[in-house]
Amino acid sequence: MKWLLVIIAAFAMSCSTSQNPGGTCSSSADCDDENPCTADICTDNGCDYRPNLGACDDGDPCTQNDRCTDGLCAGTGSCSCGDWDHDGFDDQACGGTDCNDQVPEIHPGADEVCDDNVDQDCDGEDESCSCVDWDEDGFQDQACGGLDCDDHVPEVHPGASEVCDDGVDQDCNGQDQSCSCVDLDEDTFQDKACGGLDCDDNNSMVNPAAEEICGDGIDQDCDGEDPECPCQDEDQDGYIAAYCGGNDCDDLRSNVNPGLDEGDNGFGCLDGLDNDCDGLYDSQESGCDPANDSYSNMVDLSGSALRQALHNRIDDHTSLGYDSAKEFMFSELDNRQGKVQCVYTGEWVDTWGIPNNNEMNTEHTWCQSWGADHEPARSDLHHLFPSLSTVNSRRGSLPFNKVAQVTWSRGGSFAGLDAAGHSVFEPRDEHKGDAARALFYFSVRYEMSITDWMEDVLRRWNALDPPDQKEIQRCDGIESRQHNRNPFVDRPGFVDRIPDF
Repeated sequence: MKWLLVIIAAFAMSCSTSQNPGGTCSSSADCDDENPCTADICTDNGCDYRPNLGACDDGDPCTQNDRCTDGLCAGTGSCSCGDWDHDGFDDQACGGTDCNDQVPEIHPGADEVCDDNVDQDCDGEDESCSCVDWDEDGFQDQACGGLDCDDHVPEVHPGASEVCDDGVDQDCNGQDQSCSCVDLDEDTFQDKACGGLDCDDNNSMVNPAAEEICGDGIDQDCDGEDPECPCQDEDQDGYIAAYCGGNDCDDLRSNVNPGLDEGDNGFGCLDGLDNDCDGLYDSQESGCDPANDSYSNMVDLSGSALRQALHNRIDDHTSLGYDSAKEFMFSELDNRQGKVQCVYTGEWVDTWGIPNNNEMNTEHTWCQSWGADHEPARSDLHHLFPSLSTVNSRRGSLPFNKVAQVTWSRGGSFAGLDAAGHSVFEPRDEHKGDAARALFYFSVRYEMSITDWMEDVLRRWNALDPPDQKEIQRCDGIESRQHNRNPFVDRPGFVDRIPDF
């Protein structure tokens, strides 16, 4: 980078040579030696070459003492540092932050152009054009082998709702749909508004030939109704659900039914559930000792009272900061003898510390774009997990739900469209409950809301994938540094007693 303090101003002209020293002359023109450093005068004695002190002034305010030196006009520099390219940032050589003060497109905060060998944003490196999901819509750019035809607009991607005749190909099928009668979702059925039979022509999962999913609030087969699900013993514990006329108060959990005692659940009365369906929880039961229940002061709470009590308990934890949190997670919390496992695929990466960011990085279960982009939320380990970089990019900021139409899969996790046509991500079965409890924790800790339709599936995942010993030990490890716990790992039944997150 050039030093902007001008040291020497030099001119390509001679200052000392003369053509007719002392020669005869009839006028000063006869004495002109074409040297600006001399005043050429014709005298009675011939040509007289006197120093011309003002002739070397080059008009540059950044130089002073302009004079003839060793046959050349020269001056000394005087200009201080400034913002030469007028981009609002001073040169680094002057103590500023502009790494190239000659180009206004280069400065801290400028848009980086990947793989052009120019560091536009002055962060010390040129970004790689490796595949990322720039608009965080769950689809990578077509230029990188992905499916997104415009990776700078989150509303444009495969599966997006097409807006007809607007000149934009929202669903990346290669064309902008006409507003005349067409099959917008390409399920071979035209919209009812055009005289067709499709009751939702923006969702290919909804048409007269689709398979109906009972009790989900969607009329998949366009027959005008969503049927109730037939009564069954879903958790296969031998008891029919209460809403079907049976006596099982929780037909998703086999450890909850009228044939159990409160302590028969593996948690010793300490799971927040009414295991025997008698209407009593944990230490409310005569056989459960309140002295062993660290949440005994909340046993009678539910709804907003329980939510507020849990918030007060886990609020104001010790924040490690993002770099320290990542270092602890990769080197200790989730490290198993030099290996760390991706929570979404089960694949392992060799590392004893923070790994190469192109191989594995940190998954924010509550996405940063949802509100986890500031401290202490950004570094809160109760919702941070290791993930392969490509899988983390694939999840992006997609909400969680069951995928009905798969566009990507790896290791048991899926991305694609749910039954309602939303772009969603579904983690593998082993991580469904962990992800759900991480989001419930975040919602209570930071007093933020979960979308209703996502909350429904998270509740189901919390019930079907209860905390295992690995998840409990991870909670213990986080408590040793952050000094707070995820209460839904300790008491998964608390989720059922809070009707709205």
